[in-house]
Amino acid sequence: MSTGQSIHFGVTLPQIKRTWEECERAARAFDAQGYDSVWVCDHLYGIPAPGNDILEAWSLLAAVAAITENVQLGTLVTPPLFRNAAVLAKQIATIDHISGGRVVAGLGAGWFQDEFEGYGIEFPPIADRMIALEETVELMKLMWTNDEVTYEGRFASAKGVHCAPRPASPPPILIGGSGEKLLMGIAARHADIWNNVAVTQGELGNKIKALHRRCEDEGRDPSTITVSQQCTVVIHVTQVVQRQSRKQPQ
Repeated sequence: MSTGQSIHFGVTLPQIKRTWEECERAARAFDAQGYDSVWVCDHLYGIPAPGNDILEAWSLLAAVAAITENVQLGTLVTPPLFRNAAVLAKQIATIDHISGGRVVAGLGAGWFQDEFEGYGIEFPPIADRMIALEETVELMKLMWTNDEVTYEGRFASAKGVHCAPRPASPPPILIGGSGEKLLMGIAARHADIWNNVAVTQGELGNKIKALHRRCEDEGRDPSTITVSQQCTVVIHVTQVVQRQSRKQPQ
């Protein structure tokens, strides 16, 4: 992630077709090596195949929070309808306490219809998912800053709810996605961080311009939103150097 002139590096944890032990080793190593953040995807199916093993996102981050000391922890990204929004706000608040204030609430609209319907979750049209996303953000912010909250939206609601203990400071909100109208409008209104997905990495410059236009529409200074780019990194051996052992004189 980049803030102003500073560049910060995060890394995705082993999660799909990996064991907790592998994830634990990686999380400890990334924390010790000085990475700024670690991330998990929030899918219920192991993309691309439903039968692939996958560790559930927020349960996994709760465990990682307890074994790391420095890295920020977040999801890329949590759909608004996977969980009750008020319960999710409570879960994130708890993980934020476990981590000592290192949680980033990464949110997006969701896209993989099969996993929604397979788990019995409504998968409405994209415009409705955007409404659900914004309602989730609004409710979370209220719960993290108020003793008692009542909120009534189309998809998210709460009645006299208490989120105690609240986070010491509200966790940063990351909005992830490349939609230049609805999604970036939500980011301009609510996000601390906007994340551009890997498939549109080549369009980052134009996407930033679109985000800035949405900020101008909302009367917000674009420099107050951190720009984050999701990247796919391929590590490939280009040269193998063989070292010959030298026999030590007797």
